[in-house]
Amino acid sequence: MVLDGAGSLSGSGYRVLAGNVAMSPVSGTYSVQPNCSVSFEITVFRGDGSVVHVDQVFGVIIESGLKVRGALVSTVDPATLTVQFEKIAQRVFPKAASEGAD
Repeated sequence: MVLDGAGSLSGSGYRVLAGNVAMSPVSGTYSVQPNCSVSFEITVFRGDGSVVHVDQVFGVIIESGLKVRGALVSTVDPATLTVQFEKIAQRVFPKAASEGAD
């Protein structure tokens, strides 16, 4: 995923359902608070553009901005399934020069 620095995110990710793996486009929003807490709302789409599910992640930025540790709540069908688990996301690309050195 790519975070644009202005509260929007986009990209793709993998999803697994009943042993079937598929790459799916994603988009959504995020916010970062002064205390380093973060929240994301990520919509996962099928290839035809229909929504598979919506994820919400609530967490905190750790290790000088390299990782986010959080809890993910994924609603596949509001009437049937909500999944909650801990997630750690790690920054893949180094900081840009404009972000300053570690």
